[in-house]
Amino acid sequence: MLKQKAKASFGDDSIAQFAEPDRMSQLVRRYLLRDQVAQMGPGLGATSIALTLVSQTALAMRAR
Repeated sequence: MLKQKAKASFGDDSIAQFAEPDRMSQLVRRYLLRDQVAQMGPGLGATSIALTLVSQTALAMRAR
């Protein structure tokens, strides 16, 4: 199941892909965003969650 999720999310099912710094950064970013959404709780609507994700992505892009 882990390999299927990795393939669906990253286009590759091997663990070796995360040796690349860009892939590892992508993995960490996704984890942190999912954690942040989970902490928001079920009371927030999809619009609020989407707005938060977009703003966090914009901040991450500027930090590069």
